[in-house]
Amino acid sequence: MSTSTGPTAPPPGLRHQVLGRSLGLRPAGRPTPEAAPISAVEARRAATALDALFVGLTEAQCRQPALRGLDVQGVIGHLIGVGEHVQRALAGDPELARVDHVASTQPSAAAQLGVPVTSTRTRLQRPSLARSSCSPRPIPMLGSSC
Repeated sequence: MSTSTGPTAPPPGLRHQVLGRSLGLRPAGRPTPEAAPISAVEARRAATALDALFVGLTEAQCRQPALRGLDVQGVIGHLIGVGEHVQRALAGDPELARVDHVASTQPSAAAQLGVPVTSTRTRLQRPSLARSSCSPRPIPMLGSSC
């Protein structure tokens, strides 16, 4: 029978070893495994499900803290910014490859904070169209009304 006196400190240097090996296996900020690609149909279903979820939330629910100092409405603003990035990518904007995903969508997230939730819902549902070099037709990006 053993008696526990509480947690013990890890051996000296363990944190440094773990972080060193981790960074050797993958660069910081990159998921492992890489995210699997999804089809356009799956992406459309996900966007429609997000839209349905957001429309069903009350004003109070939209004001709940969620992530990185954003409330739920701010996270939706972030996703609006992501949609704008997708449009830029489809248009062939080379600068997009060099932007920080979180920092570059922060203005879109911040733009939704404190505005009426109906405004954010309208922005999310607004047909956002992009043109791709591989498609002469506009491509719907966000919201179920596309």
